Amino acid sequence: FRASGSGKLDFVTEIPLHAIKYCSNISKINKFDSMAYDILFKANEFYIVEMSYGYSEKAIYNSKGYYELDNEGNVLNFNSGNFWPQKLWVKWIIESQNKKG
Repeated sequence: FRASGSGKLDFVTEIPLHAIKYCSNISKINKFDSMAYDILFKANEFYIVEMSYGYSEKAIYNSKGYYELDNEGNVLNFNSGNFWPQKLWVKWIIESQNKKG
C-alpha cells in the first residue's frame, strides 16, 4: 500500500469536524505551524496514515476552502474559494503579530 504521490485527491467528501479538530489538536500539541494530514475513512472511524509539512500547493488551492479554528480547535468559520497556502501563511503571520500588539 502506498498512497503518497498517487495524485488521487478527494475534493468532494466532507471531512467530519471531529477529524478536523483531532488533527488541529495534534498540530497544537506539537506546535506545527503548517501540516498536511492524509486521512482514510472506514465507516464512522478515521485513520491518519501520513503527516507531512511538504505538500502540494495545488492541492490546497484546488480544495473547497479552509476552516478557521480557535485555540481549542473549534471551527469558527469556513472560507470557501481557492487560496494559495503562501497567502494564508502571510495572513496568519500578520494576524499573529497584530495580536501581540
